Amino acid sequence: MKELHDITLYVDGSSLGNPGVGSAHWVMEHAGKKSPRYSCRLKEPGVTNNYAELAAMSYGLASLKAGILRHKNDPKTYRVRVMSDSKTALGWLKKAPSMSVPKREALMRMRTHLEEIRKAFWGVSFEWHTGVGNPADPGYKER
Repeated sequence: MKELHDITLYVDGSSLGNPGVGSAHWVMEHAGKKSPRYSCRLKEPGVTNNYAELAAMSYGLASLKAGILRHKNDPKTYRVRVMSDSKTALGWLKKAPSMSVPKREALMRMRTHLEEIRKAFWGVSFEWHTGVGNPADPGYKER
């Protein structure tokens, strides 16, 4: 069996106005070293905070997979812990959002994309953290 690599992916999503203009942010940590913070503005109008959080998970995993493949490594040798401060978004990974949730169709598409991308890795776990000290948070300052 090949050696497994452990990576932590810190994610944060935000929306100005909620709903409003959204952005997704992520930082990868491997062997005690953190990547720079990656960010992208979400083009879809009327983005909610929870949608942005799911987008950060999705884009972060896709970015990680692309980097692994670029270095000619096998994503199946990577275990990934995705750390999010959104209990709601994490809950939607287990159970679909109710019909009354704004942007439900977009959320379902994002959820399906996350399920597909996670199959590329040996394992992906999604975990909650308080958000304090999250290096993916745009307001985070390294001490």
